Formats: sequence, structure tokens, C-alpha cells
Amino acid sequence: MKTLLLLSLALLTGPMSLAQDCGLYYDLRKGGTYELTTFDSRDQPSGRVVQEVREANTAGGKTTALIHQQVFDKKGKPSASNDYTVECQAGLVRLDMRAIMNPQAPGQNPQADMDVQVSGDFLELPAQLKPGSTLKNGTMTVAMRDKKSGTAISTTTISISNRRVEGTETIKTEAGSFACTKISQDVLMKTGIGNLAIPFSMRTVEWYAPGVGAVRSETYRKDKLLGYSLLTTAPLR
Repeated sequence: MKTLLLLSLALLTGPMSLAQDCGLYYDLRKGGTYELTTFDSRDQPSGRVVQEVREANTAGGKTTALIHQQVFDKKGKPSASNDYTVECQAGLVRLDMRAIMNPQAPGQNPQADMDVQVSGDFLELPAQLKPGSTLKNGTMTVAMRDKKSGTAISTTTISISNRRVEGTETIKTEAGSFACTKISQDVLMKTGIGNLAIPFSMRTVEWYAPGVGAVRSETYRKDKLLGYSLLTTAPLR
């Protein structure tokens, strides 16, 4: 299976009043769970991603949620997991870029003896997404060191740019039929090992539904489809 970066920004549904406060797409409800199935370029299932809101707190008009993400391979075996945060205030959603750390991507499946340090921006989704408008870019750095010696192993920088609202489409999945906003963006990964820096560029296209989040995500390399994800299970609204 070819590696790919799936920007699975699928968060969780809940009361519509909170969804309206958080803008057009996100409703952060503690305990809510989403499941996405990943597919390769031949439409064969390659695994699944399960996301759960572990914590959700609101104070001073700002909602902060902790999301736990568990990745399973095509045989259903857990392969990796990570946590990230989402902030929502005054109709603006800010997504911790740890959300894009899908272990199917190059260099993002560290071994147990590795110490991983992550730093970076939040990706933003404003309440109103108009076709033709552009969104704020983001950058994240992942540094890996050997736990015992402290020796630097590699440093990966992930840059997301050219985020653009393409329009609206209806997407159908096992979870239902969704009226979505389509967003495209460029992704550049540079992995430095010693004095060598290895670049890997991709383009992703995503579809977001009101009160749901990401319903479909496609990843391309030089206009060739590498794989995609589909929302297959979502909480009842």
C-alpha cells in the first residue's frame, strides 16, 4: 500500500446550538465518536481511523476539546494513536496540526525507542466558507531523537499552503448523504536526516459537512490519486 497523508479533520456532532457557536462545521461533544475508512488507489480498504472526543470544556466563550485518534490497519490491528486539540471561539475553529499525524504518511510512525517532539500552528476554519476564498496556511515540525542517547534521528517539517474553498457538492457514504463544502490544499513534507533533506509533495482535497466535519478526503501525488478516506460511521444528530 502506498503511503499517504490523510488530513482526517473529522470531529464530532452534538447539539445544534453548540454547532452554531463553533461555526459551520464542528460540534464538540464529549464521548462522541467518528469512524473513517481509508482506501487505496484501487478502491480497496486499507484501514480505518476512529476519533473520539475525550474531553470538552467551555470557558469565557471558548470551547476546547481533546480528540483521541486510533489508527487500525486493513486487518483491524491497532497500528498507532495520537491526541490533538481543537479550539472554537466566536465562530472560528482552530485545529491542532497534530491531527494530520497519520502513521500512514512517510516518517510518521515512530518506534517505541524514539522520543518525538511536535510543535506547530493551528489550522483555521472560519464560520463562513465562500467559494473562491483562501484560508490561512500552517506549518508543523516533528523532531525524533533516540530515547537512550538523545541523538537526533530526523526532523520533518510539514507545510500546508494554497488552502482554497472550491465550492459545494453532495457526498454519499455509508454514514449518509451530506451537503459539503470542498477545500483543496498543498502539502509539502521535508524530512531531514543528517545533512540530507528529502521532500515529498502532495495535494489533498476535502469535503466538510455542516455539524459533521470531514466526510471525504483525497490525497494526490503529481495528479495521481494515492488514496482516500470516507466517513463510514458517525454519531446520531
